[in-house]
This record gives sequence, C-alpha cells and structure tokens, in this order.
Amino acid sequence: MQFHHIRCYNQDPQSLPGKHQNGAVPLDEIHSSDFKSLSKRLFKVEIMFFVLLYIPYYIYTWDDMIDSNIYQIVLFVLLTMLSMIIKYLSCILFYHDDIYICTNLKKLSLLIYSTDTMSKTRFILMNSLPVMLLGLIPYILGYVYPTHMLLAFVGIFNISTSIVDICRVYQAITKVPKGAKVYCYQLNYYWYKNSFY
Repeated sequence: MQFHHIRCYNQDPQSLPGKHQNGAVPLDEIHSSDFKSLSKRLFKVEIMFFVLLYIPYYIYTWDDMIDSNIYQIVLFVLLTMLSMIIKYLSCILFYHDDIYICTNLKKLSLLIYSTDTMSKTRFILMNSLPVMLLGLIPYILGYVYPTHMLLAFVGIFNISTSIVDICRVYQAITKVPKGAKVYCYQLNYYWYKNSFY
C-alpha cells in the first residue's frame, strides 16, 4: 500500500489514475460525469433524508426535548466534522493498493480514491460499516437515551450523507454475483468476474 497526495484536485474524475477492465459491468449508481450537478442533486436527497429521519425522532422525544444552547450546536458541528473525517479515513482500512488522497483547500473538498480491486464482501463492508457505526448506532442510541439528542443528530447527519454508500451496498447485494471483483474507475464502481479473461 502506498499513499499519494493530489493537491488542488480539480474535481474532474477523468484526471484520476486507474485502469478500466474489459467487460466490466457498471453498478447502477449516480454517475459522476458532471460533478457540480451531481453534488446539487445529492445535497437535495441528503436534506430530504435528514428531515425524514428527524421527524420520527422529534415525535418520539418531544417530551424530552431540551432547549439547544450554543455549546450543543458547537459540539454538534465538531462531532459531525470529526465523524465525516473518520468516515473518509475508514476507507483506507479496506484498500490494499495505491491510495490517492485528493484535496482542494479552496473548495474544502477531500477525496479518498484507490485503484484497488476488491471482493464483493470487502466492498459491502467498506460502504456499510461507517454508516452503521457512525450513523445507525448513534441514531438508535438517541432513541434509547432521549436526553442525548446530540447522538441522534450525529446519527441522522451521517445516515443522510451516506446515501451513495447505502445505494452501493444495495447494488452490490442485488447485482454483483458471488466471486466477482469490484473496482473504482473515474469515481464509478464496476464489477467483473475472472472468467472474462
């Protein structure tokens, strides 16, 4: 495993390294040929999921709701930023090949990218573990301990910003056959079986 840093990443997927496999099948996901329109569409979906996850929590805990103060808001912002960094960096645990850390400080963007080919199981774990640990578990704990609203909000934030990961897990479970390999090329995931060669 070797780390590479790409400074001032221009958000053009075609500028990323990688090799496309012959006969590979794309996952049915939102393709990233137009990064700006993709970001806008994803933001709308994330807001919708945030609201959909917040409403039942609000109904369940309306008796226990406490007035927010500036410390809770600051702590929420810090925890969500920390959880987003952890979520990005957790991908590194699943990569065995070259890892590219792409940054653009002007646009405050971070991208972890690898040319690694992985098994279906490893791909599912890479996309689902951060959602469960940083999203689902805090969200459930927010229900169990209604006075700890911060946990629920961090969970809601992480689930709603993981829509692409959840879609990838669904696609891998339903479309990728057993024994297939999955890889990323220009920010889109593809699968292939060794029998193609």
